[in-house]
Amino acid sequence: MKWKLKGIVGCVLALSLVGTGCAANKDAEARPLIIVSTYALEYVTTQLVGEQADVVALITPGVEPHDLELTSAQVQQIATADLVVYQAGFQAAVDLAVAQTSPDKVIDVVSAVELLASEEGADPHIWLDPVNMGHIAKAIAARLETVLPSSADIAVAEVVAAFERLDADYASGLRTCRIRTFVPSHAAFAYLAKRYELVQVPIAGLDPNIEPTLARIAQVHEIALEHGVTTIFYEAMVSDAVARALAADLKLAVDVLDPVEAYPKEGDYESVMRANLAALRRANGCE
Repeated sequence: MKWKLKGIVGCVLALSLVGTGCAANKDAEARPLIIVSTYALEYVTTQLVGEQADVVALITPGVEPHDLELTSAQVQQIATADLVVYQAGFQAAVDLAVAQTSPDKVIDVVSAVELLASEEGADPHIWLDPVNMGHIAKAIAARLETVLPSSADIAVAEVVAAFERLDADYASGLRTCRIRTFVPSHAAFAYLAKRYELVQVPIAGLDPNIEPTLARIAQVHEIALEHGVTTIFYEAMVSDAVARALAADLKLAVDVLDPVEAYPKEGDYESVMRANLAALRRANGCE
């Protein structure tokens, strides 16, 4: 579905990141600029506004979002954007830049969901629960009403319905799983596990860049044997060496479980989430 506003001509804002400007058009009204901090937030925001605004993400393909460092151009974009959609506590550089921005131009999506706590602090991986994504979509849509022209079509009903369908498919697809425990490479899936009554036993903690201790690996080894785990999951954006070594030691299969933190190599948020569902069903004996 596409949304268009007559008479509005936008600049390709991605060019501004490399210092290239676009010619001014005195007879055209610039489209609103919306800055988003993560891929998941870009996905939902773009679904809501279509072509009615320029949605620019702070991360780029191939960049692990935990490691994000902002350029001076990006800091300037945050300061001048019509709206900044971000998640407090996930990317320190974004938190710092947003703190210098007018609060009325910022929405922190954490306000729309209930955070889960872990030994390492609040778990930021809220987007891995489709129900959370529906709440986030509604919260962003409410703020867009103050940013977009009154004639804009904010597709909130359609977007929320898509997340509801994804939730329903997860609920039905994982309801009959013989095995309720799964082992991902890092602790990204607590929201998904809680929603669908699974047990996450991660190899590494919330930050995938911090190597697990030998004691932790031994603990996961024991739990995997105890609960009949068939598969050790790894992810594309971080090293799979530990996951593969653990799987080899246990004589188990390996498969991808994508935390959807970065841009997918193929597809989009929904297709990756559906691939995750299929992987969990294969691993956990779901009829």
